[in-house]
Amino acid sequence: KALQKKLEQLQLAEVAEIKKELIAKVQDRNGVHFLAQQVDSQDSKSLKTLIFQLEKEIGNAFIVLGSALEGKPQLMVAVSKDLADKGDLHAGNIIKVLAKEIQGGGGGQPFFASAGGRDPEGVSAAIKMAESFLQE
Repeated sequence: KALQKKLEQLQLAEVAEIKKELIAKVQDRNGVHFLAQQVDSQDSKSLKTLIFQLEKEIGNAFIVLGSALEGKPQLMVAVSKDLADKGDLHAGNIIKVLAKEIQGGGGGQPFFASAGGRDPEGVSAAIKMAESFLQE
């Protein structure tokens, strides 16, 4: 139990460090705080924690994070509630399109969605494709 607790503390510290690095990469796209990055060092629980913390801290955000940890590709999309309520960005719909790049599927709510797949090579393509959802 002590080792498990220590491991969780180390993972939280790593998430905090990665969060700092990612916040520096946020871009402004038509008034929306946009971030799309591949983060391979995180398991799905840590990645979910990271995306929720980023969305809360950045605000007015559209965030896509991808990972191919141990050859298992995953994607997560977070959309700030105010943006999702406007109807312009819907995480569940976006993830369905992006998941095709990793030969997978997924779904979710308007403000958060996730997907898993079979092709880890597709993560970078999905990350690049994410910006197209902000084009006018």
